[in-house]
Amino acid sequence: MDNQQKTEQNTEELTDQNADDKLQLRRTTDKPVEPDVSLLSGEQPLDTTVMDTETATAMQHGSTGKSVAKATAGIGLMHLARFVIGFIAQPLIASNFGLRWHADAYAVSTDLVQRVWLLFEKVLNPAILPCFIGAMKEEGEERAWRLASTAIMLTAIALFLMSIASFFAMPAIVNYMSPSASAAELALTISTTRLLLVGLWALGMSSLTYVLLNGYKRFALAAFGDTLWKLGVLGGALFAVMMNFKVTPDRALLVISLGYVCGSVFKLLPQVWGLRGKWKFFRPRIDLNDPLTRKAMMLAVPLIIGIVVSETRGIYLQRLTDSPLIPVGAGRAAIKWSRIVGDNLIQIFPYALSIGIFPFLADLAREKDKQPLTDTLMGALRVCIFAFAPITAILIALRFPLLRAVWEGGNFTHSDTIAMSGPFIGFTIGLIAFSCEMMLNQTFYAMTKAWTPMIMGLVATVVWILFATMGVQSFGWGLLAIAGAESLAKSVKCILMWTWIRPHLGRVEGGKIAVFCVKVALASVVAAGVAGYAGDKLAGRVVRSSLGPTALAGTGPQGALFVRDDLQSTSDMMRRWRDGNDALSQSLFQRTSPAFQEQLKGAGDSFDESLKSALIVELNRLAQGPNLYNEKLFEEVTLKEETRALMKSNPQGKQLVALNRLLLEDAYPQELVKRPGKMEMLLAVTLAGMAGMAAFFVMAVLLKVDEASTAMRAGAKIKAKLARR
Repeated sequence: MDNQQKTEQNTEELTDQNADDKLQLRRTTDKPVEPDVSLLSGEQPLDTTVMDTETATAMQHGSTGKSVAKATAGIGLMHLARFVIGFIAQPLIASNFGLRWHADAYAVSTDLVQRVWLLFEKVLNPAILPCFIGAMKEEGEERAWRLASTAIMLTAIALFLMSIASFFAMPAIVNYMSPSASAAELALTISTTRLLLVGLWALGMSSLTYVLLNGYKRFALAAFGDTLWKLGVLGGALFAVMMNFKVTPDRALLVISLGYVCGSVFKLLPQVWGLRGKWKFFRPRIDLNDPLTRKAMMLAVPLIIGIVVSETRGIYLQRLTDSPLIPVGAGRAAIKWSRIVGDNLIQIFPYALSIGIFPFLADLAREKDKQPLTDTLMGALRVCIFAFAPITAILIALRFPLLRAVWEGGNFTHSDTIAMSGPFIGFTIGLIAFSCEMMLNQTFYAMTKAWTPMIMGLVATVVWILFATMGVQSFGWGLLAIAGAESLAKSVKCILMWTWIRPHLGRVEGGKIAVFCVKVALASVVAAGVAGYAGDKLAGRVVRSSLGPTALAGTGPQGALFVRDDLQSTSDMMRRWRDGNDALSQSLFQRTSPAFQEQLKGAGDSFDESLKSALIVELNRLAQGPNLYNEKLFEEVTLKEETRALMKSNPQGKQLVALNRLLLEDAYPQELVKRPGKMEMLLAVTLAGMAGMAAFFVMAVLLKVDEASTAMRAGAKIKAKLARR
């Protein structure tokens, strides 16, 4: 009996010593021991005997840093593909509508559906994932799927009820969202939104299957569904563009919306297939007595409150864009499209990082050892700052050529690009705050402290609404105020979250962080200068080549006559003539035929192809008429050197036609000259951006920023591996 007691005592001492050694090892090495995950009591290690081989392999991995990097890379690649597809699809949609009310109908419809979907997207991951991982590691997959089964059933029922309620309440919702819309605009928006509700069920269920795949650390496959969703939208947009001159804008909107619905289904299918070996654990039942279910529901409460507040704020801001103080025909579309570049960049990296890092943060938070959690969080924040400080500076420096390259085309004019530049800057300056907020949110959720970020989000919401409202109504900043208010609110929220979480962290070297931020800021300023200079030269060259001297050998018997391809914005041209905002436009419009004048005055804002063809006829009549130059009428027009030289030669006949055309081009430089090619402009912007990033890395290396040195070493290792192969 004594020997048995001694044996038990020795075993306990050995166990305690192993635990102490494990803790010491974690504190003193750069490659921490992989901890357990659980929100329940108990310290059981991961039991892989109850899992299949694929799951066991996925759940046991090496160091946290390498695992996070691998997960982020997989997700990032999928989101990069999604970005490229969206980069093509959204300008095609804009090309169909421009900043006209059809664009607003699509923006409002997709915004409403995605707000409902995001209620599930933002709740399920932080509420379900920690509980699911903990149960799977401690009690096996079958126990974890008891929670998953309940979540699946509750999600399906909630989606069905919300879809039905939204369908019948849609007229009231759309009326509130678009108070100044006409009856036709409201009817089209309501029917479009009801159609998009068909895809809501697939979107909501995909949020849960995404969570389950992340629980198995199958990140890339989960993100692949998002790529397929964007492919569906792209397919609809392409088909609409091909039909652009054969169908009405209403019909084009229907085609694009059908692509959105199909893409929603495509998003769900690969995720269901990715869980194909796990559906055997699913049971169609709801177990509200399950302790894990109750814990997940408790975590969901503050998340739901925060999301309701967020979406209510979003609806208010959507109404604010409809203010008569904002002189943009489709303010909602302008807000949506001006943030797409930044949003997609966020999706490629920080969002991918936040998804990949969350399971590991949950592991570290459960161990209650502050330093590994602190190091992981600080590493993520430093990477976000290092990546997005130069990107922010470069995007602002290249905003005009970038927006022209991405958006201008079809009905989307240069004046629309100028209108979008303000909100583009407003969103872009908040990219660092957007990315850091994701890392801080995930840390709070990993610590199962969902109430804290919700409360801080309420404070940020007050700042957001006040700044946006005052900016629009008191200072006249328009869309810039709405976009800038979001960046300000995100920054305030990050400061509040950091203030709260700092006492709960381990050692943070504040001095080094401050020096790091200063170095990155200096390098980013240099990057912006280089990118801006290169962009001005390269993009300017592309524009000048497209605006080159008009050939005198034109298509008609009199020389350089206008053809349809010579007009980059017939709509803007006709508006200027019809509205007579300047003396020159009034004079030229009075010289057109009475039939054209009557037709244009009765057209409203819908200019069909017959009217555009009539415009070409009138322009050619003006070009073939007497000399258009009048010193008083052209006093506000900047004439090209070629125009001035031709004027001095007292041109007659064919030369006079060429002069009149040049005068019209100079008077309407954004309306009458072909746009620079999109691919050439994109290439110019890309090269300028690359030059800026290269300058940033050079400066970062010279300033001895650790992340730059790490990136260079990683690049050298990859190069060496490729050389060996």
